[in-house]
Amino acid sequence: MKQRIVLTAAYGAAFLVLAACSQSVQGSAQVGSTTATSTTSSASTTSSSRTSTTSSRTSTSTSTSTSTSDKSTTDTTDSTETETSSSSGLDSDTVYWFTTFCQGISDLTQYASPDTTGQTLAQAQQTVVDAYTNISLSAETTVEVLQQTPPPGIANGGDLAQAAIDRLSSLSDVYGKGAQSIAALTPASEDDLKAAIDAIEKQATDAQPNTIADVDPAVLAAAKQLPDCRKVLN
Repeated sequence: MKQRIVLTAAYGAAFLVLAACSQSVQGSAQVGSTTATSTTSSASTTSSSRTSTTSSRTSTSTSTSTSTSDKSTTDTTDSTETETSSSSGLDSDTVYWFTTFCQGISDLTQYASPDTTGQTLAQAQQTVVDAYTNISLSAETTVEVLQQTPPPGIANGGDLAQAAIDRLSSLSDVYGKGAQSIAALTPASEDDLKAAIDAIEKQATDAQPNTIADVDPAVLAAAKQLPDCRKVLN
């Protein structure tokens, strides 16, 4: 094909969610890894203790040092979160929610402009299938994360959180089915493929739920200044 395809509904995902606002107005994998390391370290320490008292003392010293380092890291993280909340004027729950949301949207939109330049029709078709599949999976993952994330600590924060979940769920569903439709297509020309893409893009936009959240514009303005949201929301 001769051009890059822009999947408009996916690319505008953040704006689709923000449109839910009234116009009037990491962790688990790391924990598991740390636990496994601690268990191994503990077994090693026990073995060393049985071997010699000196080894035991060394292990105790190392453990104390590690504990101090962990505390320092925790203090630094807490300090960073406090500074971010303070500088933005938003509470920590709101900062965390918007940051999580924006990271999810950023991941999703990386697949929204599949480059089919110079590809054969069959290659372009597969490129779109891959893009749709990745968008669907990315949106699904973000929904799962947001469902476990406390809503923003603002007026109608719960409504905003639900709007994001509803709209991303819709995108995941439409693009997941869209990937299957494009894969099953037997296009005779680029126009056939483009027509199928346009139909799915329209479906993705039309399928967006009418969830409304009355959110203070000042909150959205502050959220746009968060590091992970500057490119996503602006």
